[in-house]
Amino acid sequence: MGDFLERNLSLLKRRQPKLAAYLRSFSECSVEERAHPVGRENLRIERKTPPAENASGVRKKTGLPVAVLHGVGSSASFSALLRELPQNVRFIVALETKIDMIHALFCELPLFETKPQRNLVFVVSEELPLIDEAVRSAFASKGFLVGKHSFSVFSADGNNSDEEAVKSLATAFEQRLDYYIDIMG
Repeated sequence: MGDFLERNLSLLKRRQPKLAAYLRSFSECSVEERAHPVGRENLRIERKTPPAENASGVRKKTGLPVAVLHGVGSSASFSALLRELPQNVRFIVALETKIDMIHALFCELPLFETKPQRNLVFVVSEELPLIDEAVRSAFASKGFLVGKHSFSVFSADGNNSDEEAVKSLATAFEQRLDYYIDIMG
């Protein structure tokens, strides 16, 4: 495995161990197995190219420390988007249904070594254990939760995520946030 991939997986394992295990397993698969993940965890990997929003058009609208990314795009566009986020953004939730795109980011970028220091989490499936893991990593361990209307939404340039699948994932994530807020009172 590459240097970035190994370092990123090691750091991810502390925050999101279930996702780290899945990505490690994915990275050890052959190209054919990656294309047809039969018998593996049922993560939806769909193909469709939606239009992308320009992050610079949205960035001035946020005053909150949380950003939700709908799709990750290429490594270059993801890196550019992270640099363009307002300095006050401390929590980043990346919603992406295509595990191969997440894997590419882990192979090509030092994701958890950004300046300023930010808490980056990934949501790749509507499976509750993976969403719960992301919610706990992003918010609950910091002593607070945010409602779905408390964060700004961004989309990476060159994003080729399935728009409907990411919207569905965003809805599942928001519902889980609402659930945690409700049980906290």
